[in-house]
Amino acid sequence: SDVSGYSFTAGDSLHMWGTVSQYNGLLQFSPDSIVLISQGTAEPTPITVTVAQFNAAAESYENRYLLLENVYLADPTQWTGTGSGFNLDLTDGTDTMTMRIDNDVDLYSQTAPTGSFDVTGWGGQFDFSSPYTSGHQLLPCSASSILTSTEKIDAAQFTVYPNPTASTLTIESDRSVLFVEVYNTVGQLVDRIDANNNTFSFQFW
Repeated sequence: SDVSGYSFTAGDSLHMWGTVSQYNGLLQFSPDSIVLISQGTAEPTPITVTVAQFNAAAESYENRYLLLENVYLADPTQWTGTGSGFNLDLTDGTDTMTMRIDNDVDLYSQTAPTGSFDVTGWGGQFDFSSPYTSGHQLLPCSASSILTSTEKIDAAQFTVYPNPTASTLTIESDRSVLFVEVYNTVGQLVDRIDANNNTFSFQFW
């Protein structure tokens, strides 16, 4: 079939003829004709990277299928659902990168994810000027690209003191924590602190 007669479905295996070019630093392929070979091909296995690794070698991750684990939105209000798409600051608590939600994907009309999550997507770039060394982004493909995750942390990674206590309880971690909740022995929530920090102190009276 020609380009006008082909309707894309995830998992399609194709033969394509066309022209290789670049748009704002990102390699792209403009097809003249497309022939469908088969359907139902499993999606590729993503390359697991950290935010720091992506930032340090973003050029090498362009047009690669990536997985970032245990990240979160630095500013959820950036999730606007407007325009041709919107950019978000994605962070692991130490480093920050850009995630782009295009208006062609179903994520565009979704609500912003809360807390930490895993996300898959393609390494991309949108840089207006030569030599095209900035503007790198992660481009998720659909709502299924974002998976809410709970990271299992060993108790040895936390220090809690004094224990027991009737006044002040301090919790320290070797990594940044989004929030801490304290429950009493009957399962009632006593206190919660929302902060991206390594140390939390609770006051009890």
